Amino acid sequence: MKLREALIAHRNGYPELATRNNSPLPSLSVVIPYYDSPTTLSNVLRGVQEAIQWLHLTDPYCVVETIVVDDGSKNPPDATGLELIEKHRMIRLEKNKGRTVARNMGLAKATGQVIMFLDADIIIDRSCLLEHLTVQAQHIAQGVGCITVGFFKNEERAAMIKFPLLADDVRPDDFRLCCEYKKAWIGNNKDLAFVGKRLSPVYDTSMFRNWPKNGYYGPWMLPNMVLGGLFAVQRERALKVHGFNILFKGYGFTETSLPTKLIAYSHDFVVPILKGGGIHLYTANSDLTRDQKDDQFKKKHSLYFNTFLEYSIEEAIYADASHDLH
Repeated sequence: MKLREALIAHRNGYPELATRNNSPLPSLSVVIPYYDSPTTLSNVLRGVQEAIQWLHLTDPYCVVETIVVDDGSKNPPDATGLELIEKHRMIRLEKNKGRTVARNMGLAKATGQVIMFLDADIIIDRSCLLEHLTVQAQHIAQGVGCITVGFFKNEERAAMIKFPLLADDVRPDDFRLCCEYKKAWIGNNKDLAFVGKRLSPVYDTSMFRNWPKNGYYGPWMLPNMVLGGLFAVQRERALKVHGFNILFKGYGFTETSLPTKLIAYSHDFVVPILKGGGIHLYTANSDLTRDQKDDQFKKKHSLYFNTFLEYSIEEAIYADASHDLH
């Protein structure tokens, strides 16, 4: 079966979840790919540190490790903030290979039952880890996989970040919650039909539970909702599908391949976590202009929809087998 067919066949009606129970939370590895973003990393690590402390008020025995993967930076990260976290590691790659390779390296070295992939420009509020692990624990108890997805508030000024960062401080302006579809988002001519329309993927699909049976909400398929660096998966399931696909390097669709494989291969559910989000801190250190990003987005859009989704499930998984993560 092709990936596209498997995604269309998938029904995302994940089980009803209790608010909380007394079950122990799974262990967690927070994997942060880093490349020349020293101005934001210290805030990111502080957010993780405070989220771990908040988590331990509920479950003091939950083991959390933080792994920063330095992707061949010209300016290596300052480890001071990392050292404030009790269980931590720094992994350095000799050459810059992109977030796909960096995340796969973090996945290979992680020990947690659950992996959260967190970008080095996203500062989580203190409830974030607890909210994701609570949902993950309930799926694990039922023997099913899930991809828990966080949402963002976009912020340009680091000075606006005040700690402790509370859930009320992160009121997401994320497009997946509500947006007007923009011309810059067009991946192909078919997307022109959505320009100017108001779209609310999370709410219109009942928290992704009632994803349209044809596989598409507007221009998007379900894996496209796992966007940006704030989502969590079960480690063993991610290892079985060999992590992120090496086709996707650089800007655009770098996260999407792993959830695509998890949905297609092991029928993992995609679950939005509306409480416990993050602030996406824009920085001016990107090597790409906006026009260059838009151009790369269109190329990656074609690569994903026209090439990757035409792979069979086996091809998608074993294409990365030479980069074995076990």
